[in-house]
Amino acid sequence: MRQTSFFYRRWLAAGPNMPADPVGVGVILLSTQIAQTRRVIAQLSPQISDTQTIWVRAESEDSIIAAFSGCPNVRPFSAFLSLELNDDTPDYVYVTRDDALTHAGFLAQLMRGAERAHADLVYGDDDLLRDGARCLPQFKPCFDPILLDAYDYIGPNFLLRSRLLRIHPDLLDNKSALRMNASLSVAHVAFVGVSRYDRQQLLSNDVRPTSNNRRHFSFVIPTKSQPALLKNLIEQIFALECLGRIDLVVLNNADEASKTHDVLDELKRSNPQIAVQDVFRVFNWSQVNNQGARACSGEILVFLNDDMTLLKRDVLDQLDANFNDPEVGIVGGLLTFPSGQIQHAGVVIGMGGFADHIYRDCTLGQCDSAPFVAPGVRRTVSAITGAFMAVRRDLFERLGGFDEALRYSGDVEFCVRARGAGFRTVYDPSIRFTHHESLTRGADNLSETEKKALVERIQFDEGDPYYHPRLSVRSRYPVPEV
Repeated sequence: MRQTSFFYRRWLAAGPNMPADPVGVGVILLSTQIAQTRRVIAQLSPQISDTQTIWVRAESEDSIIAAFSGCPNVRPFSAFLSLELNDDTPDYVYVTRDDALTHAGFLAQLMRGAERAHADLVYGDDDLLRDGARCLPQFKPCFDPILLDAYDYIGPNFLLRSRLLRIHPDLLDNKSALRMNASLSVAHVAFVGVSRYDRQQLLSNDVRPTSNNRRHFSFVIPTKSQPALLKNLIEQIFALECLGRIDLVVLNNADEASKTHDVLDELKRSNPQIAVQDVFRVFNWSQVNNQGARACSGEILVFLNDDMTLLKRDVLDQLDANFNDPEVGIVGGLLTFPSGQIQHAGVVIGMGGFADHIYRDCTLGQCDSAPFVAPGVRRTVSAITGAFMAVRRDLFERLGGFDEALRYSGDVEFCVRARGAGFRTVYDPSIRFTHHESLTRGADNLSETEKKALVERIQFDEGDPYYHPRLSVRSRYPVPEV
């Protein structure tokens, strides 16, 4: 938190002063206290054109009418709902609360974002005001309905088409209509335009996917020289309540003298669902996992390192629930080191020069005040690690599997291709493993040739859309780029 505060103060000090020219939008102001409402109206009035109206929604409309009887451009929210939509009605209204301060230039940024993206709703970033100082920024990703299921990260400050608000007045309090209606266009502008006094009302939705499906899962596990870890992992998998739901193929890259062969023979005798294929060649993660995928039959392929320990027994149910969403093509989970520090909570494209794990080496507790989505929250990401990666088989086959020219980074590149095909990659922290990283074969360091090939395949023109362009890609912990 101290590191974030230091960088944020520097970032604010280095930022440009934005022009405060009036913008032709109406305002919907959610009122909680008349005194606060007066303050916000005084602060917003210079930012909108003289011809625009501020509609105030409050528990008592009579109190609004009485308090602002001398202000012709301040009217109760019911007057907005009864408007006839015509040329005099603003195309957009700015929705805000009376416990937030809207900074100069923010409305203009939102309008530019709306025009550029032809968006129905546009949102920006925010921070908190404490003792008169700005702190605890929230830099937000692009629109993510998966994240919106967890909490209303968009917040109560956004630009919205007037006609859309007439159809969905509930958007003022509940943005589920954005999740249900794929035709609505939502855009994000990378601008910290609002300072709020409280963020509690954001922690609301907490919608978890559920499932009664019983999909068939195929586990694909390459292995080499850690038979004890492999044995423990396979026994954990078969201890799940998964009768008839799984099969498992082990790709054995061990030498002839390894004890891995004896362990695999023992496991095969007790579990006929296990198949073993020997891989006597230089290890290529992409190639080996493609071979494993061809050798099994499940509708969901689960690629898994052998140096993993399962921490939660409901992994199949959680995967089932995620794949109930037809837009979800790939699912990953929260991986921690034996120390409890985070190994994987999603991959950010561009981090570290090509792609890296956000929050790596942090603890969950250290991330509570992070200026980005915390690692304990389910969300869409651009990529995940192949140490644990569940993929729809039909998607895997449609895309031709992993790119075997990428020995160790085929996981990231595959996620990017899946996004291009219209599928989401979801990071779900309710699925948890301990990852004894690189105990099996040492660190899989990318060669410069592979790094260059990966960068050519995965870079987005404007950075990772599920991260934030104002956050540094030189730090695994999110900090503003100064």
